[in-house]
Amino acid sequence: MYCQKFKTKSGQVKWECIADGDPDPATGKRKQIKRRAKTQREAKERVKKAVRSTQEDKIDENSGKRVTFDQVAAAWLEVYKQTGVKRSTVRIREKEVAILNRYMAKSPIGKITYSMFQKFINDISPNYARTTVQGVNTSAGMIFQHAIKDRLIKESPNRDVIIPKKRKTVEEIEIAPIEQKYLTNEELNEFLNATLDNGQELDIERFYLLAFSGMRSGELCALKWSDINFSTNTVRITKTLYNEDNNMRKFELTPPKTNGSIRSIEVDSEIMLITVNKMYH
Repeated sequence: MYCQKFKTKSGQVKWECIADGDPDPATGKRKQIKRRAKTQREAKERVKKAVRSTQEDKIDENSGKRVTFDQVAAAWLEVYKQTGVKRSTVRIREKEVAILNRYMAKSPIGKITYSMFQKFINDISPNYARTTVQGVNTSAGMIFQHAIKDRLIKESPNRDVIIPKKRKTVEEIEIAPIEQKYLTNEELNEFLNATLDNGQELDIERFYLLAFSGMRSGELCALKWSDINFSTNTVRITKTLYNEDNNMRKFELTPPKTNGSIRSIEVDSEIMLITVNKMYH
């Protein structure tokens, strides 16, 4: 290890120590690790710590301090797009990364701490739905894991982070309407009758099929005649319609959201004859 004194621009006297680290894996050339401090002893300790981190944990502290969060996020996003996820999922991740970048884009990835990230989560929580904040945290976790694989950081700063949950007051609970997730039989009949009287062509067939099959609207729009089996009264779901810009001329057929969404649905024979046959024959 080599150490020497030097003067800063302001005239302060400091120490700089230099030691050899592991060779660069790409070039094989020797990499020197430099650290500065007010005293020689402190500078030596900083160099030893950096060398130990490089040798034991394979963490490049200097790169972690140079590479910014948005650079790692962009690199991760390019890899993420190649994993076969749907374009709609990629768009969600892009929006979550945009939120992250608004707060920490130029922060060195190696200087982001748990406390900093928890504060970020606390700051955005009042402005977004909790599910959105959870998604942002998930994307951040994948970005930090990418940085770990690149040996830029040792641990993920968002590990064990807490997503704030707003606790409603009694007054808020009493004022808020109780949400119903499903239509009652009476409400469904009223809706279908209104569709029969006032709907456009094939609306009643479409809504009957949605109501009594449980398929999603995108899956319904993607059905082909080959998906219909009248001998077994089943409809096979293998695709869904995706339209990123709400322009029907630019639609595409993609696999369903998950592998579990690929399925065969048993449909009542009357529904098959009256609705499916009319829609797809």
